[in-house]
Parts: sequence; C-alpha cells; structure tokens
Amino acid sequence: MIYIGTDIIKIARINKIIETKGQRFLSRIFTDSEQSICNSKASPPMFYGGKFAAKEAVMKALGTGIRKNIKFNYWNGFNDSATKCRLSRRICGDSSDK
Repeated sequence: MIYIGTDIIKIARINKIIETKGQRFLSRIFTDSEQSICNSKASPPMFYGGKFAAKEAVMKALGTGIRKNIKFNYWNGFNDSATKCRLSRRICGDSSDK
C-alpha cells in the first residue's frame, strides 16, 4: 500500500524560532550546507521551512517520528534542479554534509 501526504509548516513559526533560538536551532536541525543554501536566498525562513517539512515528512514515513536517536541534521536536503528537493542520509559521526 502506498500513502501520500503533505507536510505544511508556517513560515512565520520557523522565522520566530530562528529569531529567538538563532544558531543553536539552525545547527540542531540543518546541516552546514543547508544553512549556506538557505542563507543565500532572499527569504531564508521560507527555504528553512521547506527543508524542515521535508525532513519531518521522511521521519514520519519511516515511522521513527522525532526521537533522540534520529536527528533532523542526520538528513541533508538539497536541490538537484530548480524544483526537485532531495534528502540524503548522513552517516552518524560523518562531519561532511554529503
């Protein structure tokens, strides 16, 4: 059986968290390369929100939810074209973002 869903996140919520938690939040959720990409955009919170929603959706689909042993920054979000967002799994302890 195949299920399809949509994860929606309020960009204002992400923006507020970034404003209050700053780098601590960004480092816990996003890889260095994701932060570089998002920060280079005209509206970083919009891009952070999209990557957050993608990561949350993958963790829900895997049935892990958000747990201490599966962290958001274990996943690296990147775009392989103007419209396709991809996630790759980082190896635990790997300092690279690939």
